Amino acid sequence: GNVAAYLFTPQNAQAAGASTSIFGLVLAMIVVNRRLRLDISQLIPLLVVNLIFTFSIPNVSIAGHIGGLVVGGAVAFVLAYAPTKRRSQIQALGCAAVFVVLIVAAVLRTQAILG
Repeated sequence: GNVAAYLFTPQNAQAAGASTSIFGLVLAMIVVNRRLRLDISQLIPLLVVNLIFTFSIPNVSIAGHIGGLVVGGAVAFVLAYAPTKRRSQIQALGCAAVFVVLIVAAVLRTQAILG
């Protein structure tokens, strides 16, 4: 989420807090609970209310919150839905791929800022 905030907000914008990762964790819980066929009825309203706050309160990092959702959901999907055969390798490679994409995106943004 914080990488998304770094990528998609103005260079001089200030951002702080862990809410981006909380968004990722909430969607990760939804993905994993769906995989395990557990109830997600309490998680959906939590996510919806927080998305409403994200879009209605000024100076909240929309890019950060959406980025947290995307990355949290992607990592949870890789972990929860990896096929049984070679599960550990697929999970490790999937998480590593997400990590590499985030690092490359941050480095490219930094290079663009610094010229």
